[in-house]
Amino acid sequence: MIFEQENYLNGPLIDKYKSDYPEEWIRNYCSNPEVSEHQSSLWGNFSAPIEVYDNELYKWIESNVLPDLKIKHLMSSTYKHDHFFVNFHMDEPQSFLEVHNDLKGFRWLITSQLYLNDNQGVICIENEKERAIPCYQGYFYSISATPFSWHYVPDLTELKKSILFRVGKKKHRTVAHPSLTEPAWLIVNDNHSDSHYAKLGLRMGNLTEAWLHKLGKKNIYHTEWRKSYSKVENVLKEKHKEVNVINSGEFLGLGNIQLTDDNINDYAEQMMNINNHNTMWTKLEKVLKEYTDSSQHMVYKNFFLK
Repeated sequence: MIFEQENYLNGPLIDKYKSDYPEEWIRNYCSNPEVSEHQSSLWGNFSAPIEVYDNELYKWIESNVLPDLKIKHLMSSTYKHDHFFVNFHMDEPQSFLEVHNDLKGFRWLITSQLYLNDNQGVICIENEKERAIPCYQGYFYSISATPFSWHYVPDLTELKKSILFRVGKKKHRTVAHPSLTEPAWLIVNDNHSDSHYAKLGLRMGNLTEAWLHKLGKKNIYHTEWRKSYSKVENVLKEKHKEVNVINSGEFLGLGNIQLTDDNINDYAEQMMNINNHNTMWTKLEKVLKEYTDSSQHMVYKNFFLK
């Protein structure tokens, strides 16, 4: 689902950046090799946290904008998030973003962007058709991230200025399809190459969860990406009589998939051109699509380690 509207965000806290965008501060911030945003800036994609520069705007978006966006995308403002950031997002001429979706390690995620100058908008791929989001000063769009919300940004010809923010729930802090009596399943998100821009390694956990649900399994947990599972397993053993540990990419009764640097591009081709292939991967993609379209991924409760 994509929500878009002209002048959805306006008022003095926003309007000042239409004419006074802190380009120099953003560049200085990203020049520090110790900040996480430094690496992407080397490719012309600058991102700098607004709460460091303007905490009032950060708090205003969290308090006044997020509840409305949760209603628009999730049909309720009661969903608690554990991830939220607001960034100045600035892209140099000749920079670009490859085809990707934003979901990665989240159960749900809403990505929003306010354009602050006229430029090229993001290209969304919907039902194998491409659509460009308009990009001019004051235009706002917001995407419900799913495993299938693919989008990209082609080569830019001019400097692009915007404010980008995301809110979401991390997958490893949830339990899907909770049950008091059924065994638990812990998906270990590790042991895969994640070298492709589309982040297929993180996708494997989603495929495994959807397959477990198709088999009728309950109490589906995830580890954080490439983190040890032993602590989570010990906590789950206190909550459930039986705990089954399974690797992402392990599909009971069907087989296993492990992503390597050698095969990851082949699997990406199958994923992006599903109708041209008939493989184990494309079968799983269809299961994941049914799972997502029926909102089964939103049947969850919060879970936190002690």
